[in-house]
Order: sequence, then C-alpha cells, then structure tokens
Amino acid sequence: QKNSTAISGATSASYTTPATTSSDNGAKFVVVVSDSAGSVTSNAATLTVNAAAVAPSITTQPANQTVTVGQTATFKVVAAGAAPLSYQWQKNSTAISGATSASYTTPATTSADNGAQFRVVVSNVAGNVTSNAATLTVNAAGTMAKFGHVFIVIGENSAYSSTYNSSNMPYLTSLANQYGLSTKYWAE
Repeated sequence: QKNSTAISGATSASYTTPATTSSDNGAKFVVVVSDSAGSVTSNAATLTVNAAAVAPSITTQPANQTVTVGQTATFKVVAAGAAPLSYQWQKNSTAISGATSASYTTPATTSADNGAQFRVVVSNVAGNVTSNAATLTVNAAGTMAKFGHVFIVIGENSAYSSTYNSSNMPYLTSLANQYGLSTKYWAE
C-alpha cells in the first residue's frame, strides 16, 4: 500500500516504485501479509525523494590577463550547480597540480608564458563543464635610458629625453620646469 491505498499488482515480498517524482516525497509504504490464519500489517516506511543534482555551469568566464615578466597573474571563474563543486585548472590543456579552487595564481611569469591558455574544468556529481580559455600576455620589463651628467639651463631648449618602453618621455626638461630651484640640473 502507498499512503493506505493498495497498489495494483504489488503482491510479492518486494516492491519497486516507478520512476519517482517530487510528489512522491514523504509517501508512506506498508505491506499487508496474509495467510489462512489471518493478516498482519508492517510498519510504514517513508520514501524521501531528493531533488535531482544540477550539473555545473559557468556564470563568469576567466578573463585574459596581461602582466610584466616576473609578475604573477590570477585567473578566476564563477560557477553554479549542485554543491560541492570541484575545480581543476589547466595550462595549455594540461592539468596544473594543486590548482583546484575557483581562482588560480601563476608563479612568477617568464617570457615563455606569453600566449599561454588557461581554463578550468568544474565538476560535481551531475557532470562537468569546461570554461573558455583565457590568454596570458607577458610583456618584457621596460628599460630606462641612462645619461651621463647633463646640464640644463632654464629657458633654453633641451634635446635630451629618456625612453621607457619605446615611448618618448621628456624627462630632464620637465625636472627644470617643475622644480625651478636652480638654473642647472643634472641626472644620471
């Protein structure tokens, strides 16, 4: 019997339900055993039906990162789905040992890391999903040109400049214009 109503055809020592639905949650099942001497009813057994686990999905994809050689980069993902969720980050499609959280920070980068692709596989009991790949761009460290001793007189034009990452940045003239404490300046 299910909820005190006889189940058609359920006349053996065991009973298997059809595929359950959420409406079956909490149903009470008993069996009545009879012979020529009489009958007895079992204690009720309660059926608990849990909601089906939801497979993971990516709600925020990892973003491309740009760093300078020697810096670290951090990739992050946001995922939804039935807990617990597990994470495995990959670099160029190869699993990264120990990279099993929702974010991953690289070691100090080198020029060899430029263009590397990072993605993460998110899993739970219902399945898994792989994020989009994020690209790591690693720029070379900038250099600053060095001058010998250079004298600049306020009011005169100077052809000297310093270069950083190939961008021409007037430096010495701006010192004179900004600080104006003397008619001569020098830089090394």
